[in-house]
Amino acid sequence: QLSSALRGSSDRERDRDHHSSQRPSQSAPTSTRHPHAAEPVEPDFGADAYPPGQNGRSVFDMNARPIEYVATEDLRPLDQPDSEWRNVIDRLGSGDWAQQLEALNTARALSIYHAATTVLLQLHPLVRAVLAVVENLRSQLSKAAIMSLTDMITYLRGSMDPEMDLITTSMAKKAGETSGFIADEAKRAMLAAIQNCTEARVISALVHANSHKNPTVRAKVASFVGWVVDQMGPRLCGTRELERLFPIIVQYLGEGNAEPRLAGKKAILLLHEYTKSSGEFDRLLKRCSEANVKNVERLITSETAQNALAISTSNMQFTSRGQFHASLSRTSKTRSQAERDRPDTTNSTNSSSSSAVSRAVADRGGVAGGGSRDSLARPGPLKAPAASPSQGAHAPGDGVPAQLSGIAQRISGSDFRHRHEAVTELTDLMMGERDQCGGRTGPFIELFVGRLGDNNAKVAAAALQGLERVAGAYGSGIEGSLGVLVPALAANLANTSVQIRTLASSVLDLVARNSDPCLLAQPLSSAIDFGNQRARATLLDKMRLIVRSLHEKKPPLLYKFVVQSAVKTLEEHRADVKSSNATLIKEVYAVVGESIFTNSGSRLPDKTVMRLREIIGS
Repeated sequence: QLSSALRGSSDRERDRDHHSSQRPSQSAPTSTRHPHAAEPVEPDFGADAYPPGQNGRSVFDMNARPIEYVATEDLRPLDQPDSEWRNVIDRLGSGDWAQQLEALNTARALSIYHAATTVLLQLHPLVRAVLAVVENLRSQLSKAAIMSLTDMITYLRGSMDPEMDLITTSMAKKAGETSGFIADEAKRAMLAAIQNCTEARVISALVHANSHKNPTVRAKVASFVGWVVDQMGPRLCGTRELERLFPIIVQYLGEGNAEPRLAGKKAILLLHEYTKSSGEFDRLLKRCSEANVKNVERLITSETAQNALAISTSNMQFTSRGQFHASLSRTSKTRSQAERDRPDTTNSTNSSSSSAVSRAVADRGGVAGGGSRDSLARPGPLKAPAASPSQGAHAPGDGVPAQLSGIAQRISGSDFRHRHEAVTELTDLMMGERDQCGGRTGPFIELFVGRLGDNNAKVAAAALQGLERVAGAYGSGIEGSLGVLVPALAANLANTSVQIRTLASSVLDLVARNSDPCLLAQPLSSAIDFGNQRARATLLDKMRLIVRSLHEKKPPLLYKFVVQSAVKTLEEHRADVKSSNATLIKEVYAVVGESIFTNSGSRLPDKTVMRLREIIGS
């Protein structure tokens, strides 16, 4: 047995030496690190002490390299692309994560520099293999696979059109994950598809993905649809694609989840602005159901909707999604740097459209300067922007829009210190300019919301602390943003950090105390029904705070949102959720009495009534 083991070890050493001798000197894999590349990130092995493919031995015993992301600008042409291409797909299916990572980076380099003679010959099998790695339980490897898809989409452009159905569904699933860096990378991949692939094909893929059974996936698809409307702008008018998208967007307004409702609202307002003069909007609206027509008419005629439209079309669209677009637009210079070194290997029929979309993104708040995905992929630290009237320190004569512009650009930067400083400046601006900011707090609150999910805990905590001050000072002045604020706070209630959870709970208390309960009931109910299970108990406690005031102002909403959420939560098995739900049900019963069983919109099943009576009588 000992001699057999020694022979096996010798064979492995010989195979490793052979592969090392065949590897190009300037290959895309991570064997040679760029001098300014980010520090390597330790892989998370989860509950397994021994990763798959290592034959029961610890990866550290094998002196394996930790996972390290390679920025797009650090990829180089391969010396032997044909030989590298032969086993890329096989290595992607390997059980060894190090081989998979190396194959992903090789596929990226091949797509950028050698596509015509390699990946385009077997594109579909390659995409399927990369998508399989996207589903890997090791989060860093999953992110690396999504980065590969982003580069493939960016450089292969229209050649990726046939793969959009698979890619769109996969990215929508990943964009809905609780892991922030995975979700952000999936959004970048989808934005790359909107910018570089044929627009009609992307829309077709989104329409297909919109029928997914998972509500979280559908919510992300709704956000992607909103991006398409924003990116295409007036070019969408009069097209077959608008005919397909319009009824879907209208249906978003009636969704129970806040995210598709918000995406639908913004898309409808933009489409109305683009098409109202031609009469196309009214023509498309006539084809919708009566309930959907009422939702649209109510949205367009409301004063809140008009204010939101005025803000979105004037002050650089300061929205959380807009800031995400701004951070991504900086990758355009990264792409241009690599394009100078590569031959034109793909059909560029969509290049003019891509350029127009890129310009549209830049016009909506893009930040000047090159860059790449995030702090893990950047070649060096982000330099602080030079101080100017619209950026950096605020001179006494600066107007609020100019100051907000500078803050908005820096609050989505790669360096967490700059994001932290921008959050602090945003808080100081709102507290110091209450007269000017109080009339329309929406853009300010959405900038805060964009940082509540920050990967850096200090930035997220600073955003929550700022919101705590603002919520206390402005009171009901921020209730117009409850649709985006409440879901973000609910997500923070499930955070593993005690500080984050405590701050989020404190902000929600202030919101519940100062806001109109009629406006708060719906987003709070949606967060309970569709949010993270770990936050459900706390959200039920917050809902209990508005029961009496909601009943005094508008009793039907008490039954529509509070009672319905309580009934749905009866199926929960977590002890804390059951306890909080029981307390909520008793509070409702104390206010409305026996009508809790009869005024719930529809007749409650006998089994549900029995369970409610058991809780009330306990």
